[in-house]
Amino acid sequence: MATISEQEMLRIYREAFPAVALMVRNLGGSLESAKDLFHDALVIYCEKQSAGSLEINVSERSYLKGIPRNLWNRQFRNRLFTTTLDESDEEAMYFEEN
Repeated sequence: MATISEQEMLRIYREAFPAVALMVRNLGGSLESAKDLFHDALVIYCEKQSAGSLEINVSERSYLKGIPRNLWNRQFRNRLFTTTLDESDEEAMYFEEN
C-alpha cells in the first residue's frame, strides 16, 4: 500500500483545488464549503489509492473535481427532501387563505 507524500499532496491541492473552489462558488457555495468538499475528495482519493482500488479514466484533476460535485449534488438532493411538516403546513394555510 503506497501512501501519498506531503509534496505530492501539495501538488494535487495546487492543481485541483482552484477548479473545485470555482465550481462550488458557481453552485452557490462558500469557500469553506469548497474546502470541506475537497478535503473529503482527498480522503476518498487517498483511501482508494492506498487500497489499490483507484481506477482513474480521466485526469487526476477531473477525478478530484468530480467527487466534490457528486457530494454537492447529494447534499442538495437531501436538502430538497427534508422539508419539515411545519413548513408544509404554513404553505398550505397560505394557499387556502388566498
